[in-house]
Amino acid sequence: MRTFETFYWVAKLGGFRAAAAKLHTTQPAVSARIAQLEQELGVELFDANRRRATLTARGALLVEYAERLLKVRDELLAAVAQPAALRGKFTIGTSETLVRTWLSSLIEDISARYPNLIIDIAVDNSPELRQRILAQDIDLALMTETIPNDGVHGVKLCSYEVCFVVARGLPLGAHDPVDDCATRPDDELFSRYPIITWPAYTLLSTNVLARIREALGLADMRIWGVSSVQTIIDMVHAGRGIGALSSVLVQDAIDAGALRVLDTSVVLPALDYYAVYLEGTSNNALKRSISALAQEAAARHHGQAIQVFDPIDKK
Repeated sequence: MRTFETFYWVAKLGGFRAAAAKLHTTQPAVSARIAQLEQELGVELFDANRRRATLTARGALLVEYAERLLKVRDELLAAVAQPAALRGKFTIGTSETLVRTWLSSLIEDISARYPNLIIDIAVDNSPELRQRILAQDIDLALMTETIPNDGVHGVKLCSYEVCFVVARGLPLGAHDPVDDCATRPDDELFSRYPIITWPAYTLLSTNVLARIREALGLADMRIWGVSSVQTIIDMVHAGRGIGALSSVLVQDAIDAGALRVLDTSVVLPALDYYAVYLEGTSNNALKRSISALAQEAAARHHGQAIQVFDPIDKK
């Protein structure tokens, strides 16, 4: 089974090095398994004249059988084996918002059910996670979008409201008392201050641009894209601009009096989070099980504010 799995991933990923990385082994080990398989079958599975691992006609036929074998193995383990018997590495890609809310609770749940499973966490933005899922570089992604591709499954986990926030002392205009936390910004405000949020290629940044243009007719505005929640909050607290973030990430700073929410005609849509996985040849049952655990963890923790800002550290 290990040899067939190795062959399958070389074929799917198009290279011995990529398959070695996927299977957490070395390239010579992968080459040795393929050579052994070719010797036992008496056929060439890859075209030796191609630089990329290109399948021969017999190799392409074997991929179909290898895929069936690996799916049957996965079904067998799901039906017969105890959860503690499952071993290996399972890679979860996740957005930072979920890291700062309920991801640790999910990891505890996974460890309790699958004590011998090694969990690898990759934190990235949703567009990058999308590419990594399609490249089969990660097993499960927790992100703000689904993928409308055949064989890709998405399960909704939760939604978080999004708001504009500024530093408590940031002047919003001549009409604005500093201690007023419900001031309505206008065209001039969004033109004067940059909006600090996720990078331009993310869903939140796209929503910010679209909603401001729709509500205010503004086309000339500055978006500062930052890939770190804490950096965004620090920059907003320092008075560098207007932050756009999930409210769950800034509620503690608002409660501490460091930030205030803007009452504005620009309404940002909530961000929906999904568990997304590719129906592949292995770990299908495990992907479904961990997606269900993610739903449970999100349901337990949804709406709870978290501590990402300590006003004592900013004195």
